[in-house]
Amino acid sequence: MVAGAGGNGPAAGVTIDGRKPSEFAELYGFTRAATKPEGKWPVKWPVIAPIGSEKPLLIEEWTLDARRDATNEKLFTFTLTGSKTGPDGEGRSDAKFVSKSGRVVIVPEDWNVNFAMTLAGIKPVPVQFAVKWKVEPRFVDELTLPGAKATAGETIVTLASGLPNTKHTLEISGGSDQTITAVRVYQPPLGRK
Repeated sequence: MVAGAGGNGPAAGVTIDGRKPSEFAELYGFTRAATKPEGKWPVKWPVIAPIGSEKPLLIEEWTLDARRDATNEKLFTFTLTGSKTGPDGEGRSDAKFVSKSGRVVIVPEDWNVNFAMTLAGIKPVPVQFAVKWKVEPRFVDELTLPGAKATAGETIVTLASGLPNTKHTLEISGGSDQTITAVRVYQPPLGRK
């Protein structure tokens, strides 16, 4: 995180270990997998969590169209589509699913449909529903201090969230009328490696 005050000048370039933050695959992440069955309240608890990946992610939106299995109401069949990737495979909730692109991995124990729907007061689970989530950037390639969230009189910008817990070199260049008053670096809790 960087704290400071900005002006109206150009943005400052950001590099970590000589690379733009957007070049680090680990700085992209999934939002919660949510659903809003037709005519029902939105389900606030994720119906699938966590969602994994085997290949680098793109910033895009995902839609999983689920259908309850006719022989077992706790099982679901589904198709998956990414807004940039396109149709990316089909699967079942009782088997590990790896999308064709490798950008989405769902294992059977990650399905929380019945719990999430019950928590939202939706019974029975609808026969068909869509689950949506996005891939979001957890970085900035250019630092612009105006318009960022203000906390305790400071403007705060998160440059990167999710880097491996090792030594890194941060370089901020340009943006001459922006004043950086602090750089804050956080690490995972002790005991994690």
